[in-house]
Amino acid sequence: MPETTAEFPRDEFQQRRQQLTAVLLERETPVLVVTSPEDIYYLTGYNNQGHFAFTALVLDTAGPPVLVAREMEAPTAAAQVPDCGFAGYGDSADPAVVLADTIRRTDSIPESVGYQPSSMSFPIMLWDRVRRRLPAMAWVDCADLLLGLRAVHSEREIACIRAAARLSDQGMHAALDTIGDGVSEAE
Repeated sequence: MPETTAEFPRDEFQQRRQQLTAVLLERETPVLVVTSPEDIYYLTGYNNQGHFAFTALVLDTAGPPVLVAREMEAPTAAAQVPDCGFAGYGDSADPAVVLADTIRRTDSIPESVGYQPSSMSFPIMLWDRVRRRLPAMAWVDCADLLLGLRAVHSEREIACIRAAARLSDQGMHAALDTIGDGVSEAE
């Protein structure tokens, strides 16, 4: 399996999950359902163009994380996030069933589950079907959790931000060097 995904080695993603796990344990929330694509990437390195379909990361403080996504994403997940489990659903299946079953099978056996209620990638109708399948479960708003963790950057992240800023500067300088009287927008 590949040692790196994008700009970060596998251990960077593992460290991020460990930090998040520590916060979840402090909050006594043993399981977190992450549905925001940028947060799923931040925690795993999973990067695809299939986020139009429901995708979630079930982060269990007592066991391995599990990616819930379309079955056809299994090879991508295996290549990009070999340290996560995978629970796929077919195109004619209800992802709420797979997500609820994945939560039910966590090592923690949670009474409460954290989730991201403001995530545009967790439609209310899907969440409602998951809740109906897990009626005894308390749902905890954890929208702020990842925002706080992502606000403090690692050295690798800072290096990537600096590289992106340099590229942006080069693009702006090239544009400023090109503009002038009589120069078309296309040029």
